[in-house]
Amino acid sequence: VVAISLGESAEFVWKRSWKKALQLERLLLRSGDILIFGGAARAMVHGVERLVAGSAPTALRLGADAGWRRLCITCREH
Repeated sequence: VVAISLGESAEFVWKRSWKKALQLERLLLRSGDILIFGGAARAMVHGVERLVAGSAPTALRLGADAGWRRLCITCREH
């Protein structure tokens, strides 16, 4: 899985399974960051917990008026 993050920074969270006892891991994805994970990590539970308002580069803030704050392009091999 390859994910390209554009726009506002996002707090990406994940854990290895749905087990409640496992703690969430956290990673701040900034605009232009690329996240790559494969193998067993493809099955991890993951998502975006929050966005950091106003953190997008000036050139990418145009989308805020259109109602979007962040764009993530994700490519997967099935």
